[in-house]
Amino acid sequence: MSHNRFYLLRCCPSCNSLDVRRSHKRGFFEILILPFVLLRPFRCEDCRKRHYNFFFTRALHEPEDKAKRKA
Repeated sequence: MSHNRFYLLRCCPSCNSLDVRRSHKRGFFEILILPFVLLRPFRCEDCRKRHYNFFFTRALHEPEDKAKRKA
């Protein structure tokens, strides 16, 4: 995997897992402040920790919910 592509993928900073999903926004900071600095909350499905990442990062694969809707 190239260096540039690694940073465009959603990756957990704690365990380096690529199984990361968007998390619900909580509180004033996440609802009003994060969008101005282009960040979103994410949650790792492996270690369950939350972190912030740029909104334009991509998942390595499509989330299961979208795949089920198309079928």
